[in-house]
Formats: sequence, C-alpha cells, structure tokens
Amino acid sequence: MTHNQKVLAQIVAHRAVHNARRADVRPPQERVMEALGEAIDGKRKEVHALVLAGRVQTKEYRAAKAQLAKWSDT
Repeated sequence: MTHNQKVLAQIVAHRAVHNARRADVRPPQERVMEALGEAIDGKRKEVHALVLAGRVQTKEYRAAKAQLAKWSDT
C-alpha cells in the first residue's frame, strides 16, 4: 500500500466511525412508537383532507377512517 492509500483508508475509516457514532441508538420500542405516532398523524391529515374535499361518502374515506381508528385504539 502506498502512503496515499493508507491516508485514504484512515480517512474512510474515520468517517465510518463518525457516522456510526451518529446512528440512532434509541431503544427499538421508542423508535416504533415514534413511527406509529407519525403514521397516525399522517392518516389524520389524510382523513381531514378527504373531509375538506367533500369525499366523506367514499370508500377511500371509510378505509382511512377505519385504519385511523384501528391505530388509535392500539
């Protein structure tokens, strides 16, 4: 290995260690609950948008409302 290759390898290794230290290390349960909260908020926005669009009597609205109820009850 040449000197430049060694320096490049050190830089790459340092960057990999830096990125690994910045990884999300929260407990899996916390990450799942956060994702569920985001999904519920997104579904609420979808239901609200359907209401505003006057699409309350549609299959899409009923499905979104049912999914939101299922997730909220959990």
